[in-house]
Amino acid sequence: MRSRPAANALAGAALFLAAAALVVAVTWPWAAHWRGAFLDHWDPPFHAWKLEFMARRILAGDVLLRSGNANMLYPHSGTLYYEALQYPPALFAAALFGLAPMPPELVYHVALLVFWALSAPCMFFLLRTLGCGLAAASFGSLAFCILPWRTSYAPEFQMELAFALPLFFAFLARFLRDRRAADAALCALSWWLLAVSELYEAVFAAMAAPVVAAAFFAREPRMLRERRFWRGALAGAAAGAASLFVLLQPYLTQRGAGAVLRPLKETAVHGAQPFSYLLPWGDLAPWKPNARPAELSLYPTLAVLLLCLGAAAWRTAALRRGRARAALCAHAAAAGAAVLFALVCLAFHAGALDPARAEDRAVWRVAARALAFASAALALVAARGESPRGAFLRGMGAVAGLAFLLSLGPVMSLGEDFRLVARAFNPVSFFCHRVFPFLSGFRVAARFGVLVLFAALCAASVFLDRLLAAVPPRRRAWAAPALVVPLLACVAAEAVPPRAVRTAFRPVDPQRASPAIERLAAERPARTVAALPMGPRDAEGARMFSLLKGDWFSVYAWGGFFPPWSVRVQELASRFDAEGLRHELAKLFPEALVVADAAEPVRIDRPAAPLPPGAVLRETEPGRVALVDWETILAPVAALRDRDGRFLLFDLKPEPPAPEVEKLFRSDVARMNPVVRAVVEAAPGTAVSVSLNGRAVPLSMRNPSGGGPLAGADRTASAFAMPDGGAKDLSFAFGPDALRALEKAAPDSLVFRSEDGTPISVRSFRLEGRDGVYHDPCAPHGAVRATPPRTP
Repeated sequence: MRSRPAANALAGAALFLAAAALVVAVTWPWAAHWRGAFLDHWDPPFHAWKLEFMARRILAGDVLLRSGNANMLYPHSGTLYYEALQYPPALFAAALFGLAPMPPELVYHVALLVFWALSAPCMFFLLRTLGCGLAAASFGSLAFCILPWRTSYAPEFQMELAFALPLFFAFLARFLRDRRAADAALCALSWWLLAVSELYEAVFAAMAAPVVAAAFFAREPRMLRERRFWRGALAGAAAGAASLFVLLQPYLTQRGAGAVLRPLKETAVHGAQPFSYLLPWGDLAPWKPNARPAELSLYPTLAVLLLCLGAAAWRTAALRRGRARAALCAHAAAAGAAVLFALVCLAFHAGALDPARAEDRAVWRVAARALAFASAALALVAARGESPRGAFLRGMGAVAGLAFLLSLGPVMSLGEDFRLVARAFNPVSFFCHRVFPFLSGFRVAARFGVLVLFAALCAASVFLDRLLAAVPPRRRAWAAPALVVPLLACVAAEAVPPRAVRTAFRPVDPQRASPAIERLAAERPARTVAALPMGPRDAEGARMFSLLKGDWFSVYAWGGFFPPWSVRVQELASRFDAEGLRHELAKLFPEALVVADAAEPVRIDRPAAPLPPGAVLRETEPGRVALVDWETILAPVAALRDRDGRFLLFDLKPEPPAPEVEKLFRSDVARMNPVVRAVVEAAPGTAVSVSLNGRAVPLSMRNPSGGGPLAGADRTASAFAMPDGGAKDLSFAFGPDALRALEKAAPDSLVFRSEDGTPISVRSFRLEGRDGVYHDPCAPHGAVRATPPRTP
């Protein structure tokens, strides 16, 4: 498992360049459209927006992104962490933005290619750690970059930021082999690097690590009695604990606040199917099983499949020759359980088992349990004299079996969409969700399949190395390329995306150049934007990249998770409920402004609120989708303030008085602007109380004429009586207790309530700093902008 560092570094650099060229070739003509266009999918504009947002924040001085806030999904906090952080590409993008002016979509594509190709030298390092020769390690590292699970996710970062995954397992194997504290610390830091790149895979790696470690413990039980091992383990734990709160603390905060929990029914939709692993990707399809494609292609390619079968046969023969009966039985049990599970699946497909019968579905669950137990047992039984490489592959084999079951999601199913042959609850998935609560934050169960493919590629590369080792040394110089190049070509041929995917591009939408938007961007201070229509992913992604940038707060956006208040606003907008929409938007500080895109079609088939006459301009899909007249729809609640050929800008009309008036804002806005100023209007003598997040706050009152405090005003009171004039100029500052009570994830709520139910109005509400000006979090690094107007 050892090799020469200098030669490996040179080979790794060459492989990085080769991988970049191979990715460009396999996905061509994508690279020809990197400037000015994205692949036709809703995710790339969202990820490009996020990359630019983080890069600009880094360039402004917030290198560690400590606030965790983005301008989307306002007034919720920590929304930058609703999706994977992708911090390493953000640092790289910040360097690109700082070095030369480049279009943000080009920066996104360059960063995507660089970190995609970086997987090759990292995988090369793992395979060389496992003792593979140069040829086999080169094959595995390049194949790791172009397997269909990577090319099928070419539109976005999530599958391309896998470079730290082989690093994690490489340092884990080195530590379990040599018990060096440095390897344990580097393993922990590799996990941190993976977590701040793609949190999904970091959680999967953390779940797989104990299984791989168990295989090494079974090989060498005395390891657990060595002080050297425990010193190294403590060093790794210390490095992990030290890095945990650097960038990862907001993830824990969001989860602790219940902000990013996903229901199991959502996870079930994004599960794989057993036969989706055999469903070819691309235009080459030697067969097509009756399976629903997963969110990403889990097809390992025919070349890798054959090499894996060869690895299994070679391992079985080696165990038989070594008379390792216990290990041979464990391998036979795992293989038998896998065959049993496959036969049960085939029986449902052939109709031999009836999905309507509970007894038959129970057979499937029993087969799943058998595969889980056999996979776990595989990690616990070692052959005598087993090498560290053998222990690693055995552990990864156990991981593959368990990850395969987890990739099926909470509900195991068979058959294409709308023609399901069978489905049954997955006992392994439910068990893991109970034992690992962190899984409740993830919805795409199919991504567990990445571990299956990773383990398969490790086994295939090692077997290829064994084949090359059997060639006489004098013939190896030409035998290696003669074997590796055709195999890699076969993998590349099956990894080429379908023509319809790799030639479908969407030009960048120049929404920012719209005259009405340019006039809005020139205004200071910035306002909160409610952009209509809300909900369509492609429209939201394009809007975030082209329009929102970082200049305004946005009450909605496209992300992986949608918090409750944002969901409520989106539902009101999609139902064309103008009154309800105004009621929610009127709560916001900074004050909300509605931006309607007249060129974006909306669904009209099931609006809860009736559309006013003449609101439908042109149906683009009869009875279902149409262009609508937003001015007519919003006329009762908003006044048109600006328009151009595409966008309409509306100011909300004041709400009628109500017994309770709520104002919402984000916690960082309140911390930067802890002084509240408002004019409260109600009938004389009305008792009004004020509370922040359900807790009373002390108040001080001033005369609306601009004089000093009211005579006899109690500065510690949380309620007051309206004076004879029916208006009170209210001014108070949040104290230390109130600032500590600000919400970590949910919006902060300041409620004005009349004690007897008399309607009240709150006019000219605003927050400002103690220096009397409004400090805008949207401005770079907390720059100061003018205080909003104070007109009642």
